[in-house]
Amino acid sequence: MINELNMLILFGLTLLLVAILIHICMRSRLQYSDSCASGLKYAVTSAQRPGYAMQTGGGRAVPASADDTSNTRTTISNLNNDGIISDNLFSAIYEAAPDCIIVQDCNGIIEMINQTGLALLETEDKDRVIGRSSYGLLDKGYRDAYREMVSKVSKGEHVRLEYEMVTFKGNRRWMQSNAAPLRDDHQNIIKMLTTTRDITDIHLLSQQLETHRKKLQTIIESEPECVKLQDESGTITEMNPAGLSLLNAEKHDDVIGKTIYDFMTPEYSEQYRDLTTQVFNGSRGSMEFEVVSLKGQRRWLETHAAPLFDNTGKV
Repeated sequence: MINELNMLILFGLTLLLVAILIHICMRSRLQYSDSCASGLKYAVTSAQRPGYAMQTGGGRAVPASADDTSNTRTTISNLNNDGIISDNLFSAIYEAAPDCIIVQDCNGIIEMINQTGLALLETEDKDRVIGRSSYGLLDKGYRDAYREMVSKVSKGEHVRLEYEMVTFKGNRRWMQSNAAPLRDDHQNIIKMLTTTRDITDIHLLSQQLETHRKKLQTIIESEPECVKLQDESGTITEMNPAGLSLLNAEKHDDVIGKTIYDFMTPEYSEQYRDLTTQVFNGSRGSMEFEVVSLKGQRRWLETHAAPLFDNTGKV
């Protein structure tokens, strides 16, 4: 229960952080000033280019200057009491987020990365990442796909991508990134926000499952006896080549979607329904019955049926 609560808290903090990033980056390159009833002032300043300071009383924008610097991170100072988050609290949430959070420009140059991201890249030095092209961190086989993602985000799309990355220690990791555009007050897309998580374990497990599936499929396909899967109504969902041959079927579509009762002689239908009920209640069973193939050939079959359970124990 505590673990579930912690996960909910982390998830909530991540959502809050993303909202804050969008709020800040949409106002990137702008400087705002205002005053509240208590006399406190706040300013959101960009250390990148001249912007504008908004005067809420007069409702007009006037030029404001800012010093150029290579660090494009937006800073917040002198908060009012209207719920604007402090720089310290923003930094704490940003750095504690369970996912890697990166802000990069529309050319793929990384401008911001949190501690989780540095840990994924296996480095403690942000200077090794900030100002670097994200393409250089990717396996060469996925760089074109990443460029396509950046291109789509630059056009306003939200994109998810799975790819392989090489860390600074040479380790290979599978990542899943969700990318979204960040806009200024004129709705111009100026940056890209990505939240990324390590899915290496999930990817490896998926590969193992796929390998086992292919092995099992090979065994079933090469089995000299008929092997089929059916649902509780008797509808055939899978059948191996031996089964297709037994029914004189030339392709899967001749059989898949039909019921076993379409091929069985009527006098055995009730007994087979009882067998099906028995199997779907979790027991094994067997019986003999007669079928008529697609070419009208009559054949006697002996079937041995067993339940197929899912990971919850349900047939």
